[in-house]
Amino acid sequence: MCKKNKKDIALNHPAIVWGVWYLSIAAVVMIICTLLLFVCVPIVVEMLCMDLLLSLSLLTGIVMLPTNFFLLHKISKGEKINPYSRVFCWDLWVCMATIIILSFIGACLCTHKLCHCKTTIKKTICKAMNEYKHQPKLRHLMDVIQWGMKCCGLESYTDWFSKDWYDFTRDYEWDPTSDTKLRSKGTAFVTDSVPLSCCKTGSCISNYLTEMGTTSIHLSGCAKRFYELVMGALALQLIMFSTVCVVELIVFTLTLTKCECEEGNKYSKKGKTRVYDVKHLLTANPNFDWSGSLESASDDSDDESVSPKKEVRDVPESPPGLP
Repeated sequence: MCKKNKKDIALNHPAIVWGVWYLSIAAVVMIICTLLLFVCVPIVVEMLCMDLLLSLSLLTGIVMLPTNFFLLHKISKGEKINPYSRVFCWDLWVCMATIIILSFIGACLCTHKLCHCKTTIKKTICKAMNEYKHQPKLRHLMDVIQWGMKCCGLESYTDWFSKDWYDFTRDYEWDPTSDTKLRSKGTAFVTDSVPLSCCKTGSCISNYLTEMGTTSIHLSGCAKRFYELVMGALALQLIMFSTVCVVELIVFTLTLTKCECEEGNKYSKKGKTRVYDVKHLLTANPNFDWSGSLESASDDSDDESVSPKKEVRDVPESPPGLP
């Protein structure tokens, strides 16, 4: 129920204050993290088809930042938040509704990515390994994953043995397939070498691993580690979108509710007819002596109310001579 106390109406709800603080911090975090991903690992973002999701996150942060800074400015000045005030060229309630819609779409997109994350990662790594020799972009992607995650291959380093990945003009001074030792053993491997990005250090033995040993390379595959990393990032993004949507919806609802309460104090419940104060309509002259007239009027009214009027009847005149 809305209170009519002006002091209570002027104050903002505590949930609005804390919600605006959280949304301001979330906006800064979303913008910084999205820009870092676009700048540092653009190839990973592109190959995993996360550019749309990150673009949506960046757009949400850009809309949130001026909106919540405007709200913080109003709160710091002790003013009540009006949802119809202007933020640049939009009304405040339009900005808040836009943030809610963008956050909801982002949460749905994150959920979709989480459901298909494992399949997408396996397809991406297999494609990068198959096209490692011919596609520089995919070669760079696989090298970034293997150097960064300290892994080799899809499930194990032996996955490279069945791939025609090498480029002898770049990786080696000889063609590894010229050696017939592997074929003589009856194996289905093309070569027993791995890319240099599988090395633990800058220089290592990455060819003739069946004879030289695998002590200088990473043995575990990249699929599991990369999957855990991407799943963690998507889960954090989902939590961010979900909390922003819920908190923004609470702030939006409370702001509109308090505004309607304030407007409801100015209008009556029936048809929004304005309730006027009699003092503003019937003004009196301050020099007018009204006490005597008011007292006489009140006395007359009291007498009439206490003693009811008697009905007066016509009495016939008595004949002469009678008393």
